[in-house]
Amino acid sequence: MNTLHAVLYRQDGVTRLTYAQHRAWWEQEQPVAASSLNDLAAIAYPQHVSHLWVMPDCGEFEPQGDSADWRFSPYINRRKKMMGAAVRKRGHQAIDVNIIFPEQSSWWGNTKSPGWIAQAAPREVIGTLYYLEQALGITVTGSPGRTGWHYLKKIHPEWIEDIPGLDLRASQFTSTPDIIWKRPLLSIERKHKYIHKFDKSAAYPYAGTQTDIGTGTPVHLEGEAAAEAAKHEKGHPQDVGIWHCIITHVPLFPAMPPPWDGKADAWIPGPLIRLMRKTGYELTIQEGWVFPERHDVLVKWGLDLWKIRNGFLDTCKWTNRAIALLAQKATKQIMNATVGMTAFSGFDVGEEMKRQDIRLQVIARHRELTWHNIEKVRVMYGVTPVLVYMDAVYYISDEPDGRKVLPELVKREGQFGGYRWEGRVALDETFTYVYKGKNAPPPWKGTGMELFSSSMYNEANILEALNAKGWIQ
Repeated sequence: MNTLHAVLYRQDGVTRLTYAQHRAWWEQEQPVAASSLNDLAAIAYPQHVSHLWVMPDCGEFEPQGDSADWRFSPYINRRKKMMGAAVRKRGHQAIDVNIIFPEQSSWWGNTKSPGWIAQAAPREVIGTLYYLEQALGITVTGSPGRTGWHYLKKIHPEWIEDIPGLDLRASQFTSTPDIIWKRPLLSIERKHKYIHKFDKSAAYPYAGTQTDIGTGTPVHLEGEAAAEAAKHEKGHPQDVGIWHCIITHVPLFPAMPPPWDGKADAWIPGPLIRLMRKTGYELTIQEGWVFPERHDVLVKWGLDLWKIRNGFLDTCKWTNRAIALLAQKATKQIMNATVGMTAFSGFDVGEEMKRQDIRLQVIARHRELTWHNIEKVRVMYGVTPVLVYMDAVYYISDEPDGRKVLPELVKREGQFGGYRWEGRVALDETFTYVYKGKNAPPPWKGTGMELFSSSMYNEANILEALNAKGWIQ
């Protein structure tokens, strides 16, 4: 990789450029503070910097038109902020400098869950990027999702570069509901003390390793041909696609999250059709869009990244502990961001990462796996969660140690796709929480049990308050 990462930052009122080259640290004071993309290009290009990471203390920069020396192609995020720009010197076709504003990128994270770079000093940024590139064998970009996509292309270029020749969103590959559900408390549960949180490690990357992804251009099928492709039963090819279904019978699921909570007339992906039929739903298939081929596109990708993430714990290979831990956190961000980014609606037509079908298939498979996990616990212990929120399940018990509550659920704790006990919250304690935002619900003051029983607060409201109170072990 012919890359040179540099960090531009301000310290004690002075703008500094730092980078590592030829096994030595280089630090350059800038005579004036940069105020435009033109200034940033002029700082990076003479030092042969390929990626310039501009820290927030350097100020906020705006997109600008081409100058006498440079051509700029800005990257704008969902918040309409510039998260970076590709810079080309006049007369050059290839990108000369990638300017990155990490605070505006997904690398930064948010207040509740800060990303690796939000906690790193300038030299730690350089060291972390070096560790990541050594482990991944690719250039780290200004986006964890894009970096993960490039790693996927490295593994399976033949499948990733086979871009579907139609608009997937127009062909019903839009979205499928994730599993978000709560139920009323049973009378016996109202006497229990604790709610326990069990979180699935790398839930969505793991689900990606447990399903095929379609390749090629989907074909429209109707009638018997569509129904045949949607069988999804043992011994039958598990075609990848999405089908227009009419649900004619819905079984009852007391105290269990329903396999499907969407409309009775809906487009449904294969993993959920399989789960619904297994659990007693009856469906009529009207039509479908089905990929001509299917491959285990995300299997090696997910397993490799999990191995790389845990590999940063090897103190013999990665000797700088602080940087290794940052690299480990960055790898987690790569794993979590890549699948979600495929559904970004702002991609241009022809963008190879515009693959809503990938996120659709992964979420559907995750929902299927989660339902079977919950059902297995119900059969073994006779209990069901009181709340499910995407990749976490919540159970009520009098036992303070969650691992003793459901040992079967946590038997793979620490493994890829295994549940880990995150902690408990005492439901009999009174606490106060003030919600923020334009449409925020009223402030809460009372016990956790009362909060859980109130009809004024939805699943997200309940979790926001419980998370603020803090999960303890």
